[in-house]
Amino acid sequence: MAKKKTTKKNETKKVTKHETKKVTKDKKAPRTDWGTIATVAVVIALIAFVIFMSIKKPTTPVETPDETVTPDETVTPDETVTPDETVTPSGEVVKLTIISDTRCETCDTSQFKTSLEQIFPGLDVTELDYNTEAGKKAYEENNIEFLPAVLFDKSVQSHENFANIENFVDDTGELLSLRLGSSFDPAAEICDNGKDDNGDGKVDCDDDDCKGAILACNKRATPEVELFVMSHCPYGTQIEKGFIPVVEAFGDKFDYTVRYVYYAMHGETEVVEQLNQYCIQKEQNDKFIPYLKCFLEEGKRDECIASTGVNQAALDTCVAAADTEFTATALLEDKESWLNGRFPLFNSDKELNEKYEIGGSPGLVINGIKVSAGRSPAALQEVICSAFAVPPAECNVPLDAANPTPGFGWGETAPTGAPDATCG
Repeated sequence: MAKKKTTKKNETKKVTKHETKKVTKDKKAPRTDWGTIATVAVVIALIAFVIFMSIKKPTTPVETPDETVTPDETVTPDETVTPDETVTPSGEVVKLTIISDTRCETCDTSQFKTSLEQIFPGLDVTELDYNTEAGKKAYEENNIEFLPAVLFDKSVQSHENFANIENFVDDTGELLSLRLGSSFDPAAEICDNGKDDNGDGKVDCDDDDCKGAILACNKRATPEVELFVMSHCPYGTQIEKGFIPVVEAFGDKFDYTVRYVYYAMHGETEVVEQLNQYCIQKEQNDKFIPYLKCFLEEGKRDECIASTGVNQAALDTCVAAADTEFTATALLEDKESWLNGRFPLFNSDKELNEKYEIGGSPGLVINGIKVSAGRSPAALQEVICSAFAVPPAECNVPLDAANPTPGFGWGETAPTGAPDATCG
């Protein structure tokens, strides 16, 4: 069974809402004030960007619509509005400095810059790269830790639209820094670019900064895979349907454990099923994959227990003990303890959820590193094979490259290009 490890600060991860990609309400303002509508639209885009850049913690409450995948929507006026070039009541132009790093693959601020230029027409933008003398000087003088950094001159405070960003800035003394949740440390070693970034004479995985930081620097003879799901999350069942063919193809070449997200979004049915799966995996492990394959067809627990030969008496004993250990039923009945007042907590893997910052279903951890991967057997095979010190022959066996459909049912595949959504 897979255990644990640390997570890399820079591993990408999606910020999603309750079983959606991102849902933004399309609220129409009165037709008589298009300038206000345009400002609202840009502010919504700005807030969405700030949320995207922020790191979601397991303890963050989630409140969103149920089980829908809706493309990003932005409020857009029906008529084109040309901004007034008079930027502040005093006529002063708002000055903005953006410090980034060309080595950072996740530091693109172009969309963000465009949004700010719409909020502050005539914005005077200076863009600096950390790898230049001017960029490094600005980085050090403003005591910046992570990039990208967006710094406003304090003249922005006199702008009539300052209230739109006021709650997102910190006063650094000389400037106002926009809170982005940035996480790229330009002074640290970048672990996969073939360069000595911090000048210590060590490159990539040879540098102590990189050990345990990314999967490429943490390969093992026998990888450990931990898959975090909610048993009735359609996107959790989707990745399980992609994962099972990999398990069957590789046999015991890697270790795996199916774990459970720290809250249950699908009520009592999910709490009961997760206790059931936890115990089958723990005490009747040879029955687990056959049971899970059966369950993923239609979600029929009792029929799958019988058809796969699970010992019901032993299962009942284990479930009762696990329920007591994790206080699952007590937490289900104690609505005051529910996340956001909506979702009962489920504590079988509470510490690991916190360690790896699991925010929703599914989540994937390999060799103690939280990673992103597709949901098809081929995509999961590829990322797991990258974790082997010496990839086995099974890594060359072609597996299905199509994503399974979300939800229950085998045999169908998701449309090409369909988004990888999450529950949570």
